[in-house]
Amino acid sequence: MRHLDKNRRPSAIRPVIANIPADLQELKQWVLWRYIWKVDESTGRAEWAKLPMQANGSAAKSNDPETWTTFKDALNAWDTARSSFDGLGFMFTPESGIVGVDVDNCVDVDEHGELRISKVGARVIELLDSYTELSPSGSGIHVLVKAEFTEALKDSKTGIEVYNKGRYFTVTGSTWADFIPVQDRTAQLRQIVEGIRKAKAALKNGNGSGHSHHSSVIALTVDDRLKKAFAAQNGQSIARLFHGDTSDYNGDDSSADLALCSKLAFWCENRADVLDSMFRASRLMRDKWDARHNGNGDTYGQMTLSKALAGQIEFYDPQRRPQPSQPAKSKDGEPALEDRYAERKARRFKFGELYERSDAYRKMPSTTGEHPGWDNVAKLYRPRKGLFTIVTGIPSHGKSSWLNALCFNLALMSKWKFLFCSFETQPIEQHACDLARIITGKPSFVAADGAATDEEFKWAFETFPEAFQFAQVPDEDMSVDGVLSYAFDAVRDDGIDGFIFDPWSELNPPSKLVGNYTQFVQQGLNKIRRFTRENNIHTWLVAHPTKFMAKGQKDEVPTLYDIADSAHFYNKADYGIVVHRPSSQTAGVNVHVQKVRFYSTGKKGSCALEYGETNGRYTEKEYSERRTVNEYSY
Repeated sequence: MRHLDKNRRPSAIRPVIANIPADLQELKQWVLWRYIWKVDESTGRAEWAKLPMQANGSAAKSNDPETWTTFKDALNAWDTARSSFDGLGFMFTPESGIVGVDVDNCVDVDEHGELRISKVGARVIELLDSYTELSPSGSGIHVLVKAEFTEALKDSKTGIEVYNKGRYFTVTGSTWADFIPVQDRTAQLRQIVEGIRKAKAALKNGNGSGHSHHSSVIALTVDDRLKKAFAAQNGQSIARLFHGDTSDYNGDDSSADLALCSKLAFWCENRADVLDSMFRASRLMRDKWDARHNGNGDTYGQMTLSKALAGQIEFYDPQRRPQPSQPAKSKDGEPALEDRYAERKARRFKFGELYERSDAYRKMPSTTGEHPGWDNVAKLYRPRKGLFTIVTGIPSHGKSSWLNALCFNLALMSKWKFLFCSFETQPIEQHACDLARIITGKPSFVAADGAATDEEFKWAFETFPEAFQFAQVPDEDMSVDGVLSYAFDAVRDDGIDGFIFDPWSELNPPSKLVGNYTQFVQQGLNKIRRFTRENNIHTWLVAHPTKFMAKGQKDEVPTLYDIADSAHFYNKADYGIVVHRPSSQTAGVNVHVQKVRFYSTGKKGSCALEYGETNGRYTEKEYSERRTVNEYSY
C-alpha cells in the first residue's frame, strides 16, 4: 500500500518473532527498516517508503551483503532501539533459494470486522501453500517459498511481484492462517509466473481480456479442490467414496452418488459446474450421469447436484481469513515451551558471538551518555538513551525548573527532542513561557523588568520549533498506559529522544486494583522502563518524597527511599537524582546523584548549581571558561 500523506506517518504491524521461520533465521541476510518520506526527483512523486537499515542506524543495501546481519543481531537492535526502526527485513539472494511473492492491496476488512483477501491473493496462498504473512500495513501478503527461480516478475494487473535477488521483504511474522514452514514450491511458482506471462502476451497480441489475464493466475483446479477435500477432517471417507468404495451404501449407487456430491459440495464455492467437474473425476462417474431423468430435460447428474447443493449451508470461502488453530498448551494453560523455541534461541548469545558488537559498543561516544550542560554535573550524571531517571525532591525546591534547564541544554548541545507530560505546570502556555525564558535569558512576561521583547520572544519559538512538545492528557488517560500512549505517538511521529513524566502522583490508579498499591507501582514502573528501552529514549519520572514530608524534616536531603512505596522507585531506576535547595535563603540547588546503574554514565555524588531568578537558567558555582549553554543568548 502506498502512503501519500506526509502528515500521517504510517504505522506498521509489530513483528511476531515466534512465527518467523527458523530456516530464515539461520541466514545472514537480515536488516531492519524504517518509514521515511521520500521524493522521487525525476517524477516529483512523494510517499512514505520503507528504507532498509543496518543495526547501527545506517542505510542497508540490497546489493551489499556487508550491510546485512544475522537474525540475532537484527532482533537485538529491534529490541533495544524500536524508536529507530519500524520492523525487521530479509534480503533475497539466489544462493539461499528463498523466493518472495508479494501480493499488494489484496486484504481488506469486511462489514463484520473480519479480514478478507482478494481472489488473486487467495489463489496465490492456495497454490503455494507455504509460509504466508500480512505485510506491515496489513493490506497485502508475503509468501515465502523455496524454489529454483531466476527472473523477477512484477505484474500491475494482479498486484503480484516475485523476487529472489536485489530486493528485500519486510517480515512481520503475522501469519495469514496457521503457521506453515517455508516449502519447496518450484512447480507451483512456475505455474503462477508462466500463467501471468502468457496472459500478458495474449493481451499484448489482442488475443485476451482482463478476465483471462486474471483467470490464468486465480483458477483453482479440480485437483486443488480434491486435495483440500481429502485433507479435511472427513477426508478419508471422501477419498474412499471418490475411489469407488460404496460399501457403506449397501449397493445403492444413487445414494452413494448423492453422498459424494454432498461431501464435496463444501469445496465447490456453491458452483454446480465446479461440483460437476469434481464428481466426474471420481470412479463413481458413469453414463447415467448425463442421462435425462426429468420432464424438464434435467439429467440425472443435474438433479443430484441440485439436491447436494440445496442441503449445503456453508461453503468453502478462500477469501475469508481462516480461524487459527489453538496453540499447544502446557498443563498450566500457558503456550507450550516448544512453540517459541526458535524465538528464545535467537535471544541467547554466546560470549564469543558478542566480540564485534561489544567492541563497537565500547567505542561509541553515546555509551557514556550525553553531556548535561554543566561540567560538574557531567562528572556524576550523563543521561543515555534507553535508560530511566527518577527525580525527587521537596516540592518547590526546583525539580521541574532544573529539568527544564536540562532539556534545553540537551536540545542545544545534542539536538534532542522532548515530550513533556507535566501535569503541575499548567496551562501548557505557562510551560512554553518557562522554556522561552531559558532560551532568551529574559523573563517572558511583559510586566517583568527586562522582559523579552516581542521579537526576542518570537525568536525563541522559531529557533527551537520542534525541540519541545507538550501533551494535554485528559483525565480518562491518566494511567501509565494512557500517558505512555502519548509518548509512543511522539516517538513514532516525531522521533523524540526524551520524555518527562511529572509527577507520578497525578496518575489515577485503576478503580479495581489487581493487588495492592505497591504492586501497582511496581507494574507501572516496569512498563515505563520497558517502554524506555524498547523505544531507545530517555525518560525522566518525577516523584515526590511523601514519606519524607510526613516527617517534617524539610532541611534534610530526602532520598529515593522517601518516595511512597520507594523500594521499587529505587530498584527500577537507572539513575536516581534528588534536587534539593539547602536553604530557603538561597536560589541555588544541590544535585544529589544517589544512583547510577552503569558506571560508564556517571557515579554517585553531589554538586551545586546557582539558579538565575531572572533567566531561569542554572549555572555552576565554579564557572568553566569553556563555551557552554550558559553563554547562549539571543
